[in-house]
Amino acid sequence: MRRPSAERYLAPDMLPAVPALDSSSASRAGRALLHTRGLVALVALTVALGGCAALFVRGDDVSDDERQQIAAETAPYLAKGTGSISGVVRLDTDYGAFVASRNTQVALTPATTIARERFEEYVVEDNELPARRKAEMVLFTQTNAAGRFHFENLPPGDYLLASPVRWSATGKGEDAHDAVAYARVHLTDGEHADVVVTRPAED
Repeated sequence: MRRPSAERYLAPDMLPAVPALDSSSASRAGRALLHTRGLVALVALTVALGGCAALFVRGDDVSDDERQQIAAETAPYLAKGTGSISGVVRLDTDYGAFVASRNTQVALTPATTIARERFEEYVVEDNELPARRKAEMVLFTQTNAAGRFHFENLPPGDYLLASPVRWSATGKGEDAHDAVAYARVHLTDGEHADVVVTRPAED
């Protein structure tokens, strides 16, 4: 079975619309800052992490102290590592187990202080993705037909995964349910972790 590779994928409900970067243009972009009237609106940079696009999305509501904290906590994750995270997106419900369909988006972000706070508030407690990203580095990939995904070239550290999924007990749209599956991963140097991105049944 061909293993799914990470790729650029920006869904409208996940991020503001930005031009897609191919590997050459993204490399040239590097750490370029896009300024709008003195405010840092978006930082697009490419990291050699399995072909993923990494984005910092910064709003004008982010304080200078928060930016410095984010930069310091994110710095170790900008290096190319030798670890990987693979897994399956699956929900266990009262109607049985549902595996994510092909091309379901999976987001991976370093577990910085702000990322953890927003992850717990939105994903875990409210079962939703934040309408706006405050300031974080995000990597994206999509599932294959078996609901599996793969991120590679990751440095060691703590990561958060989230995947918005829709499932139906009958396969009909009228009884569709939306949920955000999630997982937390601690990755050691060179480790190849295999995880289940899911949501507890009681949620």
